[in-house]
Amino acid sequence: MEDHEKIFEDYLKTQGLKLTTQRRNILESAFAMHTHFDAEALLAHVQIAHSDVSRATVYRTLPLLIEAGLIRNSEKTKEKECYEHIIGHPKHFHILCTVCHKILEEEESQALLELIRETCKKNACEFQDYVLTIKGICNDCKK
Repeated sequence: MEDHEKIFEDYLKTQGLKLTTQRRNILESAFAMHTHFDAEALLAHVQIAHSDVSRATVYRTLPLLIEAGLIRNSEKTKEKECYEHIIGHPKHFHILCTVCHKILEEEESQALLELIRETCKKNACEFQDYVLTIKGICNDCKK
């Protein structure tokens, strides 16, 4: 059993739920996608091998995956919520093209992390996590 599957199964037990075959298939599809994805892209991916997984099941499972700490909302583009898996994924921030809505990732740097920690300390705030999105226009759209 993969780490993410064990984490999900343990979380579901705390909620009085079971790791059904459909939930397992959705989880595996989410972790097979190494890009940002929305619910419809996840549905299309999971239905390639498991046509019995419904749209409703995908939409009901996404919040469970978030609450279990396995995926997170990464960005909202074209009026769609986007997600990414976070287990085994290095900490990073996003650069969002405001024209084509492409999401680029940049790994966090020590300088960025120090700035965040200093800002929290200055404001008497205990640092826990951050979400950073920089908006701009990518090179392809500038041409």
